[in-house]
Amino acid sequence: MSNQDLVLMAIRNLFKRKLRTILTVSGVMIGAAAIVIMISLGIAINENHEEMVSQWGDIRLITVFPPNQWGWDDAPNRDLKLDRDAVEQFRRLDGVSVATGVIDMNVTARAGRFVHSWLPLRGIEPEAMEALGLVPSDGRLLEDSDRMQAVFGIDSPFEFRDPNSRHWTWLSRFNGDEPLVDVSSARMQFSFEWGFGQAGFTSSMRPFNLTYVGMLEEKDWNFDRFVYMHIDEVRQLRIAQMNFENQQQGNSNPTNRRNQAVDYSMAYVQGVDINAVRSINDAIREMGFDTSSMIDTLDFLSESSRDLERLLGAIGGVSLFIAAIGIANTMIMSTYERTREIGVMKVIGAKIKDIRKLFLIEAMLIGFIGGIFGSGLSFLVSYILNNSQMTLGTTGWGMEGSSNTSSIPLWLYGAALIFSAVIGLIAGFLPARRATRLSALSAIRTE
Repeated sequence: MSNQDLVLMAIRNLFKRKLRTILTVSGVMIGAAAIVIMISLGIAINENHEEMVSQWGDIRLITVFPPNQWGWDDAPNRDLKLDRDAVEQFRRLDGVSVATGVIDMNVTARAGRFVHSWLPLRGIEPEAMEALGLVPSDGRLLEDSDRMQAVFGIDSPFEFRDPNSRHWTWLSRFNGDEPLVDVSSARMQFSFEWGFGQAGFTSSMRPFNLTYVGMLEEKDWNFDRFVYMHIDEVRQLRIAQMNFENQQQGNSNPTNRRNQAVDYSMAYVQGVDINAVRSINDAIREMGFDTSSMIDTLDFLSESSRDLERLLGAIGGVSLFIAAIGIANTMIMSTYERTREIGVMKVIGAKIKDIRKLFLIEAMLIGFIGGIFGSGLSFLVSYILNNSQMTLGTTGWGMEGSSNTSSIPLWLYGAALIFSAVIGLIAGFLPARRATRLSALSAIRTE
């Protein structure tokens, strides 16, 4: 008999016992839906974690720090430098989309009568800004020819204060406040001296003028509070700051501090995707540098939820296992009821393998049909969970928008169908084996 004939015969046999078939398929449907829903809860938890972490910062971004940033003499790798050669090594790693050094320093800035006592300047390579996802909301990004020109992070103007005011109010754009200074039009100067801009202060150095060229859109807390300048310009400013401090302190051996001023404060390395970030992060740490990445937080959260995923999957698996027992029971009862039919098939010349195939196909069809209806049921349950008030998948932590409680990717539907069919095939193995081992003559005599 051809496989097509066997499939048609199997379908006819199932329809002969409609109620039993419906009940058995229902068991598989519930089991398949249970395991899909349980797995979807675990997938939703991981997706919510990823969404939450991505809102904290760019999940593809790695921040690299010098191995001995605190200057301890007994620190490991204390002679390793975070300099241009190191950043060039980072660029050559597989999966790196951008790598740039960063030099940070703090100055005291003045705009009219308002003062920023701790203005964070960040030197960065102009060509890296766009690659890091920095987008101007006004003006433009830095260009290679810029000198003493700056792009402001969206939060940087809010920390200007009136030094003559007795009561300083904490301003924030999150509260709907407006900054005291319009940095796009104000004449801005900065100095290395802490008292710069205060009433009655006499400066011992000539302040630097700073020209506004752009304002950035919101990105995340790693970027929004800084004022960006060309990295070569900030390097020179940092050296000048070190020289000024050495003069003030009477330091006669400024060489070590001068070298620190030339090296990068840190570096940004961005991967092409999440998987690349993990390998890049490990490779940079093996070089001896310290790193910080949102992927570490995501991995920690995923590890903490892994036991819950296993538990949910086990609960769904038990349901499908019970459904498999139902299939086996149905098929065994079928062999008892169809003993005479099996004997007739053997007498008229049906091959043993065809009889085995027939019972296996019937069992597999029960599993497959149950998987189809189970997938539909799981879609419905998932829809209800995601659109009801039971926001079980919401992780909170200040996330914007709502998070799904259940998430079912297409591959999970396909896996459910295949798994249900395989479960049916396995459950039908013993009944099919019993059918093939029946004696033809004894089976014919059976009423």
